Amino acid sequence: MSEAPSFDERFGGLIAELKRLDHRPAVKEVEQLQHHFEQLDHELTISAVTDERRYELSKLSRQAHALVTDARDRAERALDIAEAAHERQVHDALHPTITSPQLDSVPELEWDLFDR
Repeated sequence: MSEAPSFDERFGGLIAELKRLDHRPAVKEVEQLQHHFEQLDHELTISAVTDERRYELSKLSRQAHALVTDARDRAERALDIAEAAHERQVHDALHPTITSPQLDSVPELEWDLFDR
């Protein structure tokens, strides 16, 4: 019969998963990992381990918490950036006479024509 993974293995696996996330993780994936972290942290809180062991495991818990927080912030930031880009595109489509500072197609003035 196989033994259940230890807290070290479970926190280690979670930390490894969080480190594998790209710079724009999906919100759903981050929410699942956050839920997994919260369950694992709760199990640690109610478990009967020695103070020394709890201290060591709490370091892993803090590391996982920091990575979850960072991933959540990156996911929310990516959504905000995508939303702002979409709003800019809608604005540009509704107001075609206003030149958008985001457009690369703004022609450069050729100053040598005015220097004659």
